Amino acid sequence: MRKNLLSLDIGTSNIHLTVAKTDPFQVLLNLKRPSAGIKKGIIANNDETVTALDNILEEASSLTNLNIQKSITTVGGSQLETRKSKGVAIIANDNNEITQDDILRAQQSSQSFSLPPNRTLLHTIAQKYIVDGNEVIDNPCGMTGMRLEVESLIIDAFMPNIKNLENVLDGVGLKNEAFVANPLAGSYEALTQQEKNLGAIAIDLGSGTCSFSVFEDGVLVYLKVLPVGSNYISNDICL
Repeated sequence: MRKNLLSLDIGTSNIHLTVAKTDPFQVLLNLKRPSAGIKKGIIANNDETVTALDNILEEASSLTNLNIQKSITTVGGSQLETRKSKGVAIIANDNNEITQDDILRAQQSSQSFSLPPNRTLLHTIAQKYIVDGNEVIDNPCGMTGMRLEVESLIIDAFMPNIKNLENVLDGVGLKNEAFVANPLAGSYEALTQQEKNLGAIAIDLGSGTCSFSVFEDGVLVYLKVLPVGSNYISNDICL
């Protein structure tokens, strides 16, 4: 069954839109058009952003002859934060073999903490697994043990920013299926797995913000968005 995918990146200066299909995967359309109502990666005027987004969606629908109703949307802005957390799962099956369900329980356990007010969880990324006190290099599925621990990197966002983004998507008739941290999404395009294994940093210098994500031994260890972008460089040169 074919499914059409729409990805959105609503930036300070431009809206990037990609329409693709699965089974098999094929990119149908890439568009970049000017945005409006965005300041430093954050929605500052809902009406202006709705108008700009509606224009590019109408163009995309016309070019692809598709009725686009769902999206996967990136989240930017300097109020993205990361924090470390740990989770534990006790292996209780007969042969003590670790399954994907056990891994999921450990990851869910690492989410069992209280975020500060007005923060919402975006991603839980496993950085390290420990089985009965011994660190595991890769996926522990299939290993034998009594206690599975996971050290996770938590990425969370400022709730009002997410709500404003949801309101804009509602305003153009889109149902959002997932929010993805902008620096994380960019790193998938910019870095190969080998580069992540060796240790690398992906930097995205936008017009209003500069985001970067840091990888070590193949896993994300840090992510940050700075409220300074190329517009500031242009302004300094003009002065």
